[in-house]
Amino acid sequence: MTQDEFSKTIEQLKEVVQGGDTDAMRMLGDLYYQGVSGNELNLAAARPYWKMAADRGDLICALKIGLDLLQHGEETAGFQYVLKSANAGHADAQYWVGLCYLEDLGTGKSPSEGISFLRKAALNNHADAQLSLGQALVNNRGDLMEATHWLCCAHLNGNKTATDKLKAFVE
Repeated sequence: MTQDEFSKTIEQLKEVVQGGDTDAMRMLGDLYYQGVSGNELNLAAARPYWKMAADRGDLICALKIGLDLLQHGEETAGFQYVLKSANAGHADAQYWVGLCYLEDLGTGKSPSEGISFLRKAALNNHADAQLSLGQALVNNRGDLMEATHWLCCAHLNGNKTATDKLKAFVE
């Protein structure tokens, strides 16, 4: 795609965004963020489009804007966006909400809530959640059989850290 074609695509997407199309909002945000067609990576330009889409119910953008806010110290607002996506069943968001509860990022520390959300993501076959759930169960004196189960699941899903932890159990 040439720069002229890219610029034309951006202008067309902006017109569609004006009509309230959340997919166009997400695509436009992603294009700015990724720096497609020679443009610089531009998180600042991506944010407003992701936020518009998130505020209109786009779960992927709710996670993106939520994680961005969490990373930039706006923990309470960020957590609310991620939680919205998690409660709608988005596995990546469930994983992050679990970590937020375990680490007290905009939530108040709650290991039981953290484990609950990690379990939801783990059941959705999220390998990082499976690893984190196994570790959280061990750290919070949970069921070691369940912890081992989730570490095995993460291992089978290609998570190298889980593989290393399982090797340590055997040795």
